[in-house]
Amino acid sequence: MGLVFELIFMVVIQTMIDWLYINAQPTVYTIELGIHYARVFP
Repeated sequence: MGLVFELIFMVVIQTMIDWLYINAQPTVYTIELGIHYARVFP
């Protein structure tokens, strides 16, 4: 169950990052990307 949750969580975060990259400023994208990798690689 935990593995499935991790997979869904990563897909959701990646989708959010992709959306921000397309629609928002590069600075916001960089910050979100940093937060994402900080969570994946603590």
